[in-house]
Amino acid sequence: MKHLFHISLFFFIQLAIYAQPTRAYFFDEQLPINASTSLVVFTKEPQSDLARSIQNRIYRDTGFIRSLKENWYEKYDSLEGKVMHFCGFDLYFYALEGNTLRYLNKMNSQCGISGISCTSLEVLAQKGEVLRVDTLSNISKNIAKSDIFSDNFLTGNYSDIEEWDICRSSQFPKIYYDGYFKTSMVLDTLLTLEENVERFLEPNTKDFTKINWNIWGSMGETFYQLKRFEMLHTPCKIELFVFLKKDQFKAFKGFDISLIPFQLSEKDPLFLTYMKHN
Repeated sequence: MKHLFHISLFFFIQLAIYAQPTRAYFFDEQLPINASTSLVVFTKEPQSDLARSIQNRIYRDTGFIRSLKENWYEKYDSLEGKVMHFCGFDLYFYALEGNTLRYLNKMNSQCGISGISCTSLEVLAQKGEVLRVDTLSNISKNIAKSDIFSDNFLTGNYSDIEEWDICRSSQFPKIYYDGYFKTSMVLDTLLTLEENVERFLEPNTKDFTKINWNIWGSMGETFYQLKRFEMLHTPCKIELFVFLKKDQFKAFKGFDISLIPFQLSEKDPLFLTYMKHN
């Protein structure tokens, strides 16, 4: 009986430990704070007046960024799990490192997340500076790619078409690249999707700064194959699209490279986001 009491006591102690409130930090450790840290938020299809007032912004004040990192968290019971919401997302957060954007997290500005309420989001509209957004519907013969994708360029996307799906980076639109090729590969279940792609490309180059890749899988069989690969570690064969700058063509001369015309369709204008000059 005494032994049974000790087992029961141990069980309740363990239950109390596991039932402690847990904090899930919104930025976690993905956002290191240093002198050059900048945080960028993009608003897409805003669901609230607050999101519309935030627009697209950059925050350079490291003290402000640190306060967000320390105070934005969801508090939940470890036994019950985190609260799920199905409102969609309209705020997307990125770290800016040099001229490279790195995705961090996303949220909904209207229904909120436990511990990160819409009230606390108001500070996003009060701080930082609004980014410049230009719309380009055609390209003059006098414009070079370097004019569009200048040092203060952040990202570009088309209005009515989904430009990238499962990709290395969605920062640059297709017309930033000079050519692409399509190939197929079988995914190794011992590696992540990104590791698989990089290992496939490594015999041709180890420099991925001017390379992008994409797998269209948002609908259809590819999507379900990738889900089974990620969740069940089931091997699958994928079609891979690799996008290159001109100076990378030589490294991939064994592939059939199609040129990407430097032009736009008036039906699908390109939205370009820039940092304003200081």
